[in-house]
Amino acid sequence: MIYRVSILWDLLAQLCNVIFHTGVEINKIYYYRYFNKQVKNNSFELAKEIKEYLDEKEDINSHANPWPGNHMFLNDYRNRMTHQVAPSITSISSLGHSLKPPAMYVLHRVTEDYYKVFSFLCKLINDFLKEYEGWLPTNNLNINSDEKE
Repeated sequence: MIYRVSILWDLLAQLCNVIFHTGVEINKIYYYRYFNKQVKNNSFELAKEIKEYLDEKEDINSHANPWPGNHMFLNDYRNRMTHQVAPSITSISSLGHSLKPPAMYVLHRVTEDYYKVFSFLCKLINDFLKEYEGWLPTNNLNINSDEKE
């Protein structure tokens, strides 16, 4: 699930690139760098909101809901899972030690990060559809089945 949420962040960056015409080649988009650059260039307002979330520091002592720093935690977790000893296994080696976090803890954080990226995607798509309201050919069709011709 961690990798799937990561793909959604890439999808969000790709959609922003298309909708806001930022001109970045599709194979050169890495979501964190992309949103960082868009904030520096002041390209579009949503980038600032996304970047603030991505940079949110992890605070395990917080009782806020959602937990602060979910994305940063998951990004680090995914990187350790990919490049080092698997964080899903408790281990001690010459590289260091790794304690396995409870599965429900990781699942909770993934779910909250999923909700956040999904809400950004919905906002982006809904704003786009509002701006280009009449572009769909189905907008002129009468879809109500109760009406008689």
